Formats: sequence, structure tokens, C-alpha cells
Amino acid sequence: GTGLKICLLTTCISNNGYDKSPNYPITTNTNNNNTNQPPNPPTWLEPATTNIDTYDFHIQVFPMTDAENDSHIATDFELWDVSANQRVWSSLYNTVTRSHIHKGDGTFEGNLAGADHLLYDHEYRLRARFYENATVNNVSDWSVWRTFHTIIEPANSTSNLTWTPREGYAIQLVAKDINVPVNIQMAPNMYNNLPTPQQPLLYVTQLYGQIGVILKNGTYKEYATNLLNYPSFGNLPGSGETGVDGLYVDQNTGDLFVSMVYQDNSSSTGFLGKVVHFYTNAAGDSFTNATTILNGIPVSPSHHVHTITRGPDGKLYMGTGDADDVTGAQDINKLNGKILRFNDDGSIPSDNPIPGNYVYARGFRNPFGHAWRPGTNELFTTNNGPDSDDGIYKVSKGSVFGWCCNTSAGTWHLWPDTVAPVQIAFDRGNSGFPVESNGSLYVALSGSTYSPDPSSISKRIVQIKINADGTEGQYLDLVTYTGNGFSAPIGLAFGTDGLYFTDIYGESGFVGVGKTKGNIYKIVVGNVSTIPPPENFTAGLGNKQWYPQGLHMIWVCKGIGGSGSYRYDFYFGDGNQQVDYTSDNVYHIYPATGTYTANCTVHDLITGKTADASTNITF
Repeated sequence: GTGLKICLLTTCISNNGYDKSPNYPITTNTNNNNTNQPPNPPTWLEPATTNIDTYDFHIQVFPMTDAENDSHIATDFELWDVSANQRVWSSLYNTVTRSHIHKGDGTFEGNLAGADHLLYDHEYRLRARFYENATVNNVSDWSVWRTFHTIIEPANSTSNLTWTPREGYAIQLVAKDINVPVNIQMAPNMYNNLPTPQQPLLYVTQLYGQIGVILKNGTYKEYATNLLNYPSFGNLPGSGETGVDGLYVDQNTGDLFVSMVYQDNSSSTGFLGKVVHFYTNAAGDSFTNATTILNGIPVSPSHHVHTITRGPDGKLYMGTGDADDVTGAQDINKLNGKILRFNDDGSIPSDNPIPGNYVYARGFRNPFGHAWRPGTNELFTTNNGPDSDDGIYKVSKGSVFGWCCNTSAGTWHLWPDTVAPVQIAFDRGNSGFPVESNGSLYVALSGSTYSPDPSSISKRIVQIKINADGTEGQYLDLVTYTGNGFSAPIGLAFGTDGLYFTDIYGESGFVGVGKTKGNIYKIVVGNVSTIPPPENFTAGLGNKQWYPQGLHMIWVCKGIGGSGSYRYDFYFGDGNQQVDYTSDNVYHIYPATGTYTANCTVHDLITGKTADASTNITF
């Protein structure tokens, strides 16, 4: 039967829940005069059923199947509050991320309208349905409900430090206000002809289109910029998790090998991955030429091209995410979900496991970091599971791991809950660390994407000691995040004077459109950390994670370094304003396409101070 249906404005509510607006190309599944069969309903991969993060929930279904093999063109995802029996988030007729989406790829609604996270310690349920490229019977039935429970709200930190080291260690600030710093590598010792302050210390990839170099005097310089051929900033978590990522610095030439994403509409996701060889100049602070040596690698947001490392055999190795193609990770004819091995010119080594094939190992979901164990030359790789079973693999030539759909199989170390292990590094004995740490493995656990506050299991760097037989030994926290902001560790690299790491978002998170005040820190032996106190009172202006949508915008204005008790003035740049506002975010519709300069003023109600911020937005 047709069931009861009530239409209000453009949304129709039926006894089966919400249907799409009539503007969407849906047909019924009851046309018995046509031989076309609708696609099969989606089946679930994630989320898990318990301990789901409220800021970073992932939704993934298996690829669409259909009797006639019609192509998959879109998917509806709906998230409902169980107790309220109300839809509170949705991504409807999603034509881009059709099988795997994140919080930022949808919109909160109902009793969560305007929110940026789910409720803590709360029960929700999900359903999804597919659309295929057919004129009739083109929509599947809804999936079965997927019910899950969110985590308990973490306690606020009372620490005076944003990062707290283990006893006997200290943290030093190396560089600040770095925009979205991801991976770092130390510069080679080949610039002694330059004055020491001008010598490169390390290089850093910056997600939204840059490579930077930090000089030994702490100065930041742009090594390369405007590296992406698409607007890089997007939803977090979600489409904003692409850009410039992996980095290897050749210790003999000073050249950089960098992995990044580029737009290519021939791909099913609209993007592909590549590796670029940058030829460094004599001063080590820029490049003279750049050559793409490998491209056409399938990618998707977050699940793209990652760390590059050089093996003891002189070859380059790189991890690739599964590109949301869960079956492709096992396919030797696809480059996603793999560890790839290649020469410096991008050609395939003659002694690869499969002749004429880049694949060195397969069956990965999202292998972010790599490190070679000293003494044994074994490759250790981090892998991010779905909503559980993150791990470290010990990878050898021709290794086959379990994705899809088991990321726990074959792990050297397993985290049953999501901690998001990213970069890893071995202490090779020349790091300035105690002798007893020699040979230990250090792992950055970034935690849920762009979520505030500390975590009891992630947002930290851990030390894993290794026993003589190669099994894992003692597991120790080295540094934990103890602030109340968005900071998260990503990149790791040992220098001769300590362990360096990147904090991708900084304490304040995004302070402009695609802009963070990220940091690079160094962990050293000592007892006094030199993390500076909060900066003078300033303001930051940015867009809410899933905006703009068309001409619709939600601006977020932040006070940084003040009392926390604020009022806000918003000036939208089109002649309109909202002043003496109690909320730090405001919704606005712009009148037409174009470029606007938006401004905000933050008034600290305790100190009486004010701070201003501005940014441009183009529609």
C-alpha cells in the first residue's frame, strides 16, 4: 500500500519515516510492468554499536549490488534519535561520498539543528538507501536499522599545560601558527656552508596546499605553495580531509618526495593521488623543479595517499588508503589499500613481489605511518580500522592483511577502540633520549577528527618497547593532551636532540576559512616545559564545518586567550550585521555570488578587552 503521507513545504513524512523532496528523481518500486529490478538495500560496515565519538562518527556501507549491474548514483543516509523518534542528521541524495561518509558530509536537524556533535551517552539509529542509474525502480528499500550508543562525556582538563609529558621529559615549542601541519622530516646535514640560523631544521607538509621549512632559528618559510588544483578546505570530518600529506626528505640530495591529492573528474570520487619529486635549491628553502613520478592512484577523503619512506633497499614505499573501495584493497590490479614500492623516477622495481606491479603488500584500510625497525629492517605500519580495531602491522614482501573487512587480523599491536594511530618513529639511539629507550617505537594517536578536549585513550604519543624476540613489550604514555581545545598530534620525527611532533589544529582549531594555528613541538629529556602561556587576547573567524551551502553560511567567531565570557558582533560584508550576540555562531544568507569580507568583534565581558578578526569568502 501507499501508506499515510503528509507533505509540509518540500519535506514529506510518511508512516515509513522521511521521504525525499519531490524534486529528487525517485520512482516507486511497485512497477511490475518493467523488468528493471531496484538495487539491493545497503548493508552495514560501520559504525560500531558502542563507544561512538560524538564529534567524529563514520558511516559506511558495502558497495551497491544490483541484478542488472546499474551504476550507483546516490545514497540517502538518515540518523535518528531513538528516544525522541526524530531524525536529527541526514545526508540526502549524496552523489559524491556514496558509500562512506562522515559527520561533516551531512546536516544536523530536528532537536540537534545548529549543533556540531551528537549527544553524549545517547542511543541513535541509522538507515540508508541506494539510487541507481535507471528510469524506473531506481531506489532500493531502506536498509535495516543500525543502532549505536555514543561515548560518555569526557571530563574537562584542569592542567595548566596543553601538553603534559611523562616525568623526566619536557616539551619545547619549535614553531607556532603553522597552517594545518601534517608530516615532518628532519633536514639533511648538508647545509653547513650557510650561517647556522639560516640552515633548514625540518620540513613540514601542510594539508591545504603547502610545504614549509623551519630554519634553525625557528623561522618558518614557504618551500612550496598553491600545490592543489581544487578548493582544499571542506567538511571536517569528511571532504576536508584531503590535500598534501606524505613526505620523504632524501638525506643525500635534500630533495623532497611528497604525496598529495589532485582533482580529476575521470575518477569515481572526483580525485586521485600522486607523488611529486621536488628538487631542492642550494639553500634548502625552496625548489628549482618538480616532477610528478606516480599518479592515478584512487583516493577518497582521508583514505588517500600517505607517508613515503625509503627502505634499507633504497626503494621508496608509500601507503594508500582504500579510497572507500572496500573490495579494492585486495585487488592486485588497483593501487588503493596497499603499500606501494617504486623507484625514485616512479618506475616499478624489477624485484617487486608481482612483476610489473607496484604492490608490495595489500589488504589495508588506511595505512598512515611507516617506520623501519633498526637492526632488523622490518617495516612497521599503522592502520586505521573502521570504528574499532586500529593497529600496527609488521609488513613484509607480499604480505596480505584482512581488509575488507577485518583489520584486527595480523596486527602486531591492536587497539580494540578507535585511537587513530598516525605517524610512527623508532628511536635509533642518537635522539638524546635515555639509552633504555633505544629501539622503542613511538606512535602518535590523533584521536577523533577535529574533536575538542582530552581523551582517555588517544590525543597522545605513546612509547612501545620491543622485546628481544620482536614482540611488543611495555606500553607507556610519553605525552598526553591536557588542554580543552582541538589539538591533536599527527607527524613524528626524531632529531638528534629529541622527538618532534606536529599539532595539526592548535588549541583554537580553525580560526579562519581553512586556517589553523598549528604547532610543532619537541620532546626532550628534562623537567621544565617551555610551552608558552596562552597568547594575548585575539579573535578568530571561520565557517562552521559543513558550510557554506550555496549562499547559506554559518560563521563562527572565537575568542582566544580571554576569560571565556564573551559577546560577539558579526559584520557579514554585504551591508548586514548582527551585533551584541550571545552565541559564537550565526546563520546568514548572502544575496548573490561574489567575494565578501566578513568581520567579527569579540567583547570579553570580564576584562573589557575586544579583539577583531576578518576573512574573505567567495561564493
